Amino acid sequence: MTQEKLQLAIDDMLHILKADKHCVDSYRAVSNVKSLRDYAIVLNRFRTELRHQNFPTEEYMKKWFMEDLDEINKYGVYIDQKGVRHEQNSFDVFAFGESEIMVVMNNVKHQHVIANNNSKINVVTCPHSVCFVQLKNNSEVSVMNTHKTAIVKIIDKRDNGKGKDNTND
Repeated sequence: MTQEKLQLAIDDMLHILKADKHCVDSYRAVSNVKSLRDYAIVLNRFRTELRHQNFPTEEYMKKWFMEDLDEINKYGVYIDQKGVRHEQNSFDVFAFGESEIMVVMNNVKHQHVIANNNSKINVVTCPHSVCFVQLKNNSEVSVMNTHKTAIVKIIDKRDNGKGKDNTND
């Protein structure tokens, strides 16, 4: 992704944040984005505040990042990708559109997964792993190969946040 295109994407997001009256902290954080890595850090930072919001939208992500999937995948962001295997890392996983992602837990650190739109997430655990999966819109999750010491917490925010929190361990 060129720096010029990233700046256009950031300017567009700043316009949306201002129009939708998001918090000043989020506006400042996005204003300071200089790379895709910075962008992923902002998504990670505000994931909790965005639990009940459809932001960023599927349309926004497709508009700005569809041509740069290999680059943005490094930071855990997937858009309309199927059959992708994501090895656990320090970035949260954000799935947009019709993505089908297999999240493989490979160590004892925790992983956050935010499934948007019609995404399907498969989680493969390892001993002592912890995975938090946040379901939004029409997304789904399957937990595979669960170890007795692994924890997968499913946070169901579908139906405008009226879903319930479920824990599989």
